[in-house]
Amino acid sequence: MIRRACPQRRFGSGMMSLFVLGALLGMPPQRAAGQDARMIAAQFRAVRAGERPSLADGKCGFSWAARMATAARRATPADAQALFSLMQPAAMQADTVIGHFRIAFDSTGIDAPALLDGSGQRIPGSALAFVDSVGRIFNEVWSVEVDRMGFDPPPLAVDGYYHLTIREEGTSYYGMTNFEDPPINPGATPLRYNTNIEIDNDFKGFYSSGMKGLEVTAAHEFNHAIQVGAYGFWDADVYAYELTSTWLEDAVYPGVNDYFQYLNDFFTGFRAGRSFYDPTYPGYERCVWGHFLAREFGVRTMPSVWKRMAEERFLPATDAALRALGSDLADAFAEFAYWNYYTADRADTARFYPEGWAYPRFVPAQEVDFIGGSASAQVSAFPLSLTMDAFAVQGDTLTTLVTNTDVASALAASTTASAVTIKVSTGNPGVPYQVLGDGLRVGISGTDTPNWRSEYFSASLRGDAPRMAGDPFPNPVVVNRDRQLFLPVDGAAVGQSAEVLMLSTSMNRVLQREFPVVADRGRSGIIVPTDLLDGASSGVHFVTARIAGKAYLWKVAVIR
Repeated sequence: MIRRACPQRRFGSGMMSLFVLGALLGMPPQRAAGQDARMIAAQFRAVRAGERPSLADGKCGFSWAARMATAARRATPADAQALFSLMQPAAMQADTVIGHFRIAFDSTGIDAPALLDGSGQRIPGSALAFVDSVGRIFNEVWSVEVDRMGFDPPPLAVDGYYHLTIREEGTSYYGMTNFEDPPINPGATPLRYNTNIEIDNDFKGFYSSGMKGLEVTAAHEFNHAIQVGAYGFWDADVYAYELTSTWLEDAVYPGVNDYFQYLNDFFTGFRAGRSFYDPTYPGYERCVWGHFLAREFGVRTMPSVWKRMAEERFLPATDAALRALGSDLADAFAEFAYWNYYTADRADTARFYPEGWAYPRFVPAQEVDFIGGSASAQVSAFPLSLTMDAFAVQGDTLTTLVTNTDVASALAASTTASAVTIKVSTGNPGVPYQVLGDGLRVGISGTDTPNWRSEYFSASLRGDAPRMAGDPFPNPVVVNRDRQLFLPVDGAAVGQSAEVLMLSTSMNRVLQREFPVVADRGRSGIIVPTDLLDGASSGVHFVTARIAGKAYLWKVAVIR
């Protein structure tokens, strides 16, 4: 949903139980039970009027509506009915049909809509013009999200239209998608709901005001209607609903950039090992994941994820969608982590985020002085997380990016962190290491090292730290898990062709093929896709590469 102030709502006759309302307000049951029902209702009205801290978090009311739906599922039928009654659209003075939508509004009074002039003030007599804009923009959004991107449309009301209500929402929330009772598929998992949307009546005073506010609200809220109505509601994945809808604001209306206001929460809040699925933040800030998926795998990737969410939660649905594209969640998340170094003054809009120049920098989780030829940092990170740590070496700052790609634990919603030690040394650091171009040796060690990926960056180069040719990696290479085998060679060979030969210890030929020598993240070498190693059995293999008369030889262990 989109951010706006909670307006005073016209209440129906239903009243929720003291226990349920107390739970929503964060009050212990015994305290709620001692409250007069009218006092509780007055407190709730105050919340909706914006006179008290809102029950919703951040940009829109989806978090609040989600809590209501979750509470209703656990409540008695009478309490559930009372909860849903609070999410029904208010009676308005007029309505009109434009395209797929029936729009209810007031032509006079506090809820009457209006366009804004150049100074951000309401234009008298512009209510109908605002309503026309609502109809035009919501139908544009339908065209992009449903017809072009491939999302399924939301369920419609009995009259064949989707219902919108224009309300005075204040200045905290742009809009809200309300759940309706009963569920479309009672007894199923996940439950699906009909919904209705209410939006602000002028978008005055918002980060994106006027028509820009209306555009991003339409893209955001309409996708919530799609999510809940077409695919279902997973109450443990609210962050995924918000990150998707926030990404779509920019995907549908790229010129608005309302999502910029949330990015600092990601680039500071997720810099030190916080899991991607951590519920601490509402999810708007993780819209960068949507931007990554769209750029790396195509704009229809996220719709593919959501179609799978009709049967499974966000992370397994994402993993399945990526596997269908030849990748998986572990590899994609590692690449996503790498992208997040290249923002602000380090942005590369041709390779990474198209608007990365406007994103904050990923601030290091810690900065360590390199004294006496060595330094180390202790890192603790949860599944599907990343941490950037800086080492102040002579004449430069070395930034290490360590990513935890433990997808199995993530799919199990693990809340257990793993520990790893990062060591930087001029000599042997005592752990498996890589040699950088300046001679520094960098390595990581931990109890579940196979789940960790590492990248290294030089502040002076504002990018990848050059690496010396070293051992192939991964080694051993797990054919059914790893996507590629990297064979490091001298940087002077970049752009040339290499003939690669792989033999088993019994001298049976497993692979013979030419590959280009490429530059990849400070390394130069040959990338061999592991799907070409189908003939390799488990065991040690000899690998040679010949480049313009120069030969390289390695031993590579293969695990099937």
